[in-house]
Amino acid sequence: MLGSYEGSHTNPEKIEEFLQKSNNEIPTFRLDSQAKYAILASGHADILLRLLSPQNLDYREKIWDQAAGSIILEEAGGRITDLFGKPLDFTQGRTLAGNRGILATNGLIHEKALHILAEIIS
Repeated sequence: MLGSYEGSHTNPEKIEEFLQKSNNEIPTFRLDSQAKYAILASGHADILLRLLSPQNLDYREKIWDQAAGSIILEEAGGRITDLFGKPLDFTQGRTLAGNRGILATNGLIHEKALHILAEIIS
């Protein structure tokens, strides 16, 4: 699993809960923005999660941190949505104002990941 290097952008407790529910014992590798998408698109990881930090529930992703990587991932056969399965909307200005968090996968496990996320977030 891939995660954000910046700890204030995520929720480590919910990520741990996600890992337990998905029976995934692989550690989370924390990297900077676009590097995560290259690793995911190359097949060296299966999932990237950006869960909302409990201290910053109003945080919205910046388009420049997600746009290029999302294209690369989708062209490689992966899938990217927000935490609720909504496609990322890059038309709302500088942020993904209509989206909450990021779920990016190899495409094969996306629906299963959305199901688990629905159990652990509101």
